[in-house]
Amino acid sequence: MAHAFQTTEQEVIAGYRLHYLMSRSRAAWIAVSFVAGVAAYMATRNPYAAGLAGAAVGVAALRIALYYLIIPNRGRRLYQQQKNLHLEYQFSWDDQGVYVRTENYQEKLLWADLSKAKENEAMVLLYRSDYNFSLFPKRCFASAEEYAQFRSHLVPRLFA
Repeated sequence: MAHAFQTTEQEVIAGYRLHYLMSRSRAAWIAVSFVAGVAAYMATRNPYAAGLAGAAVGVAALRIALYYLIIPNRGRRLYQQQKNLHLEYQFSWDDQGVYVRTENYQEKLLWADLSKAKENEAMVLLYRSDYNFSLFPKRCFASAEEYAQFRSHLVPRLFA
């Protein structure tokens, strides 16, 4: 069964936000570094310990700027420049992979060739490499069961 969708600017931005979303383990390391730096500074009054806490705050601030400023601006620009994102996509899948087609483009993404996948409540990203992904909005699946069937081809190997 073929599924159709046309990517919106907001979906492109949301896709890049999902792509750059910090893992829980990385966020935990930043938080632990901050707490350790503050605790070490409080215990020793050593300025190097304060530097550790400051660096953790700086990294967190950069991540926030990336998420709320840089990604939306680049996502809008990418959507405006990349005209194929404005086309209607048709896709279907089977045990071999996902088949994607537009009026002037056709691709077969083999499940075995995908390196990872990410998902949230609105979409799933299928990765060919660390930075090359295809976005599939969940809104184009007829039901949760249908998406579960699609997702079953990805689990457990691909979800990062």
